[in-house]
Amino acid sequence: MRSLSILLPVLLLAACAAPSKQECDPSVEINVLSKARCTYAGVYDERVSDLQLSVAQQQQVNRDLQAALDAVKSEQAQVSAELAGRNQEYTVLNAAVKRLNDTLAAKSRENAALKQQLDSINATLAEVNTPSDSTLQKQTQLDALRRQLADLQAQVGQ
Repeated sequence: MRSLSILLPVLLLAACAAPSKQECDPSVEINVLSKARCTYAGVYDERVSDLQLSVAQQQQVNRDLQAALDAVKSEQAQVSAELAGRNQEYTVLNAAVKRLNDTLAAKSRENAALKQQLDSINATLAEVNTPSDSTLQKQTQLDALRRQLADLQAQVGQ
């Protein structure tokens, strides 16, 4: 009885001693007395509060990262829109340059043909300007030359 009277207060005192958080880990199997100690000492509640705080911090980090991701996506959409606009401008510019090149090439062909006709007229004019005995022949050449010159002027638009 005497040993029981000494042992009982010691057990009660040991049961009331504050256990550590590691001792009260729910994933580890412990006896009923240790569970009661953890419950009465508030270690389980403290552990729940710590875990809730950790979850809240992780949720805040998640929200911050989501906001950063949204900002990056928004910027990416803006850059994509700018790129599409520039590509459209380049397409329009390339089409205008191609049309201009085609027009100049056509004009160049027309100018070459006109130059050939002008060279022919100059050659005929040179023949007319050479001294010769036949005035009638010169008059015929001169009339033909006038017709060619009139045709050439009509083609050029003068």
